[in-house]
Amino acid sequence: MTKIIVVLLAFTLCALFVACENGGGAATNPLAPKRVEVASEAPSNDSTIFPTQIDPSQGGASGKYVPRIIDLDGNMNLNDESFDDSVKYDYTPEKVNFVCVNGNMSHEDGAGFGSYVAGDVGSFVVTDKNSAPFPYGTFSVDLKTIPGTDNGLVFGLSTDLDNFLEGRGVSYYYFFLNIEGYAYLGKSDNGVWSELRAVKYNFDAEEYQNLKVVFQGKKICCFVNNTLLFAVRDENVLDGTRFGLLAKGVGAAYKNVAITSDYVLR
Repeated sequence: MTKIIVVLLAFTLCALFVACENGGGAATNPLAPKRVEVASEAPSNDSTIFPTQIDPSQGGASGKYVPRIIDLDGNMNLNDESFDDSVKYDYTPEKVNFVCVNGNMSHEDGAGFGSYVAGDVGSFVVTDKNSAPFPYGTFSVDLKTIPGTDNGLVFGLSTDLDNFLEGRGVSYYYFFLNIEGYAYLGKSDNGVWSELRAVKYNFDAEEYQNLKVVFQGKKICCFVNNTLLFAVRDENVLDGTRFGLLAKGVGAAYKNVAITSDYVLR
């Protein structure tokens, strides 16, 4: 009996020693997956980290930091070889004409395209069919949103209708600050709605926020106040080239509409 007690005591002491060597907890499983830390651009407001790399095509040998598109295709550059973005369009008030297709959006002349204020729920202004197209590039606007409503910008729009908001026969991307305080990228494809990405974003509704999308091929980068919040790849990309402003909140205000065929990542 004494020998059994001694053996048990020795076994217990060995177990305690091993536990202490492993930090006082259970022994580490050598087959368990290890957490890998990656370099990051900056954490977004929902603590999601978006890695970047230097893309030499965006500024010579030194390049510029560009957002990594989370697409798992191994292509870390913004450019797609199969995508022709060589044409530079002229986005001036003479080449771009906004028309109201739903609700009421008042307009005041000013620098560039002037300013707009939504007068109804669902106020929607878009470029007409004769305006310069936006098949790729950068589209931005300063927005003073209305708490508890959805307000933002639209691109990739296609429809044969003259008056519309959403539904069958209407397709577009919608990047907006939403009812619940998220920066949200959605897609309406012939009236079928889907969420592409949404992150929590704390903003002051009393101040203007700059919304910006960089659109190239299947890749879309979304910024608020010049901070990258997320980037997505849409394998079933919309082929519309019209764009505009969509407000679900009465009083939502827009100014400093800017559009270019270049990719403005900073």
